[in-house]
Amino acid sequence: MNENKKQKKSSFPKHTILGIILAAAFLASGAALFAFCVILGIFPVVYLVIFAIFVLVLAWVIVFANRWRAGGIIANVISCFLIVCFIVGCFYVGVTRSALVNVQNSSYSTVYMGVYVMDDDEAKELSDASGYTFGYDSIFEEYATSEALSYIDEALSGDYETSSYESMYEMIDDLEAGVIDAIVLGESYMEVAEEVEAYEWVEDGLREIEQIAVNIENETGELSEDEDLGTFIVYISGIDSYGDVSVKSRSDVNILAVVNTETKNILLVTTPRDYYVTFPATSGAYDKLTHAGIYGVDQSMSALEILYGVDVDYYVRMNFTGFENIIDALGGITVYSDVAFSSSVSSYSYTAGYNTLDGEAALYFARERKAFSDGDFQRGRNQMAVISAMLDKIVSFSALANYQAVMSAIADSFETNMSTSTINSLIQMQLSYGGSWNLTSCQVTGTPGMAVTYSAPGQNLSVVFQDEESVAEAKRLIEVCLSGGDVEAASEGTEEESE
Repeated sequence: MNENKKQKKSSFPKHTILGIILAAAFLASGAALFAFCVILGIFPVVYLVIFAIFVLVLAWVIVFANRWRAGGIIANVISCFLIVCFIVGCFYVGVTRSALVNVQNSSYSTVYMGVYVMDDDEAKELSDASGYTFGYDSIFEEYATSEALSYIDEALSGDYETSSYESMYEMIDDLEAGVIDAIVLGESYMEVAEEVEAYEWVEDGLREIEQIAVNIENETGELSEDEDLGTFIVYISGIDSYGDVSVKSRSDVNILAVVNTETKNILLVTTPRDYYVTFPATSGAYDKLTHAGIYGVDQSMSALEILYGVDVDYYVRMNFTGFENIIDALGGITVYSDVAFSSSVSSYSYTAGYNTLDGEAALYFARERKAFSDGDFQRGRNQMAVISAMLDKIVSFSALANYQAVMSAIADSFETNMSTSTINSLIQMQLSYGGSWNLTSCQVTGTPGMAVTYSAPGQNLSVVFQDEESVAEAKRLIEVCLSGGDVEAASEGTEEESE
């Protein structure tokens, strides 16, 4: 009787303690990765279901295989490998979630107000300016100017005078003439002043003794959500500043990305930075497109909406710092140049053909215009080439080696009004249906000239007057893309006609 019991007992499967522990660890790490993926929200449900079934089945196989010594060794080695993979997967999913959460638009924009004196003035900092008369512009950035004057009032305990101006050029003239001792002006507007030939001297002739950051609530502060992601338009803005991406600044890069997710077509429409346009802040007056960014990204979007007769759904905004960081995180990019040229403001030179560039070299490549006979138009083509090279590198396998650095750079470099759920939906769509995208680009042209602008009243600045035919052609290609037509064929047809 006892012998029979022993025989029955010995006939039960013998599970090793190590096998049970590894199976439990495998289940736990798999469950953790599953939870992280669910929270991330970018994976289609079918992917998650398949992964859950895979983990459960393999956990049972690990336990069952440990009935035999050889099978147990193989199963345990595999389980150890997969546990490590799951833990690493949790880390990368966490990095991805952090990047997606941080790539959001801020509810405010930052305006940097500068306090300027003549370069030979004795004041080295704001505390040295007691008793000074400060000029300020009463037209532009009223709230930011008011906040800056309050800051000065507190810093100098009221020991100062103010003088109001309706023209920043008159104010600068009075500063030079010694009528006033200092001026309070937004740094972006100072850059506009430097565009006027008669005031180029201010770049070296004035000195900033205090920088005052003023946060202003965005009109585009609410995240934009669109349930229908079949077609949409994204405004891509590259602002000419370093550091904080939320700062209001001129927009050097102005591209509309027209996306049709059903036909997998993306049309990139480039508009020269100096294009002579209107936007709501100007009340019908004309200004350079780049100046619209000074008044907020919503004004830049509106300028392009008016120009092309479309509704722009989203924006993506990046500055010089972000541009350089992303390219460096990718390990550099390879850009094709139509012509050989040298940068007019750096030591970089570029050959005709393919150029391998790091972040700084790519930035000077994308910004150069003085080296070309057609100036801004060649710069627009170069910017397209850089964007294309970045997209190629991002989707390449080599980008995985620098995944954490790329995600970190993206999180710190972009600002957008796309909600997390909208971004997740787009990624889910791509993962579900896959397929490559067709990328087509076009650029509107115009006639360079000189004209008075809203941001520089009474002064002639270099502008690009609109070419109605090229704008009409861009409108046509946008409509082709949105309606599901063959954008590439439509674009090639236009090129053949022009030839």
